[in-house]
Amino acid sequence: MDNFENIKRRMALSGMSSGGVACMIGAGLSQHLTGLPDPVLPVLGISLLILSVVLWRIPRSLPWIERIGWGLITAYMLTTFAYKIIDSPMGYSHLGALAYWFFFTYLLAFLIWPPRGGLVAGFMIIATLIGLTIWLVAFKPGDNFLDLTAPLIQLIIASIVYVLANFSFAQLRPQYVRMRSLAFTDPLTGCTNRRRGEELLNLEVQRGRRYDRPLSLIMFDIDHFKRINDKYGHAVGDAVLRSITHSIRLNLRSNDCLVRWGGEEFMIIAPELSLAGAIQLGDRLRQSILGLRIANIKPTASFGIASYRTGESADMVLRRVDAAMYQAKAQGRNRIELERPQTAAIRKRIVSEIG
Repeated sequence: MDNFENIKRRMALSGMSSGGVACMIGAGLSQHLTGLPDPVLPVLGISLLILSVVLWRIPRSLPWIERIGWGLITAYMLTTFAYKIIDSPMGYSHLGALAYWFFFTYLLAFLIWPPRGGLVAGFMIIATLIGLTIWLVAFKPGDNFLDLTAPLIQLIIASIVYVLANFSFAQLRPQYVRMRSLAFTDPLTGCTNRRRGEELLNLEVQRGRRYDRPLSLIMFDIDHFKRINDKYGHAVGDAVLRSITHSIRLNLRSNDCLVRWGGEEFMIIAPELSLAGAIQLGDRLRQSILGLRIANIKPTASFGIASYRTGESADMVLRRVDAAMYQAKAQGRNRIELERPQTAAIRKRIVSEIG
C-alpha cells in the first residue's frame, strides 16, 4: 500500500470501530431515554465492528470494506430520515440533527471514490431527498406543510452546493499528487530525490532512537560512470541509470526507499534491517547490477554499508556509510565495504549471523 492508502486504512479502522461502539451506545441511550428500542442501530454497530475486524486482518480488503461501510451508514440515515418524515408529523425543528450528518456521507464518498464516483454517490442521496420532498408535497399536506418542506428544500440546495464543491476540490487532488511527485521524485530514474531522502532519513533515525529499532543504510556509486558518458553519450548514460535503478527496485522490500543522492550515487534507506541483513541485501543488489547488459556495457557498482548506532544523528551515520562506499571504490570497485572501524568481535558476530 502507498502512504495515502495506509492513511485511508487507518482512518477507516478508527472510524468504523469507534462508529460501531457509538452505535451500540446510542441504541442503549435511545431506549433508555425514549422507551422505544431502535432495532436497526445495533445491527449497524455490529456490522461496522465486523468490517473493522476484517479490514484489520486483511488490509487489502480496504476498497470493498469502505464501500460497504459507506453503504450501510447511508442506508441507515436515509431509511431513518424517510421514516421520520413519512410516519410522523414533525415540526420545523425536527429535521436538524440527522440532516447534518448527510454532509458527512458526501465527504466520505469523495474520500472513497474518484471525483466522478463521489459525484454520482452524492447525487444518489440528493435524488432520494428530492423524492421524499415530492412525496411530502403530493401526499402529506397539512398545517405543518411549510415547516417540513422549507427545511427539506434548504437541505437539498445545501447538499447540491456541498457535493459540487467537493467535486471541484477532488479534481484538484491528481494535480496535487503530480506536484508532490515532482517535488519528491527524481524525474530521470523515478527514485526519491535527495531532499525527500534527507527528510525520510531523519524520520527513520528518530524512530530508531525512540523505539530502539534497527536501521541500515546502503550507499552505492556506479563505477566509471563518467567514462560511460564520455564514450557512449549521455543518452546511453541515462539508460544505464534507469536500468540499474529498475533492477535495484525489483530486489528491495516494500518499506525500503531508494534515493538518488547525486549524479550516479544512490542510497537505500532500509528500516528494520540489521547490519547482517544489509550485507546480504547489498550483495544481492551488487549481483543484480553485475548481470545487466546495456548497449554492450556491463555496469558495476561499489557499495558501502552502515547501520544506525544508538544516539547517532542522521549526519553521523551518513558520514560512515559515505566513507564505507569510498573505501569500496579505493579497494578496487565492484565490492562491498562496511562501516569502519570495526572490532573483531563485531565482525565475527556478523559472519555468524550470515551463516
